[in-house]
Amino acid sequence: MNKAMIGIGIATGTLPAMISANLIMKHSKKPIGTPGSTTHILTNDKFDIHEKGHVKGEIIKENIKNTAKITGIAVGTAGIAAATTNFSKKAAELFQNSISKAGNLLSQVSIKGKDLKTILTNTKAYNKINALPLPAKAAIAASTAVLTLGGIIASKNAGKKAAYIEGQHEAK
Repeated sequence: MNKAMIGIGIATGTLPAMISANLIMKHSKKPIGTPGSTTHILTNDKFDIHEKGHVKGEIIKENIKNTAKITGIAVGTAGIAAATTNFSKKAAELFQNSISKAGNLLSQVSIKGKDLKTILTNTKAYNKINALPLPAKAAIAASTAVLTLGGIIASKNAGKKAAYIEGQHEAK
């Protein structure tokens, strides 16, 4: 997919939404969307065009900081998991047992007559990861778990922070 197609897709999706939001806002006399959302900020008549850009900039800056924090935690967790499984036989055995239990659980789930374990073991990604040494597998598993859980928590917090930032600017 080239950049022009992506731009056209964004424009055809965003433009009608923004026009609709502005029309609804004119009739309801209230900003549209959840406080802190792009639509809410862009339709908020308490801000001029420059203030809207400033609010969005602060929110983006905050989101970048949160992404960096989660990434750092994931990298640190991956390093700890790799080192632990590399230097501790008990940790390596525990991780190996966890992989085995996960495989057993996956083999009990079937899709179109094939168990999920078989489906996954026939993928290129599985074969590449399976060829890695145990510490690397542990690092991947640990960082994936952190990113998954951290992503959920961060997205909930991002909405709250965005609404707070917007509220702070409205108060001015």
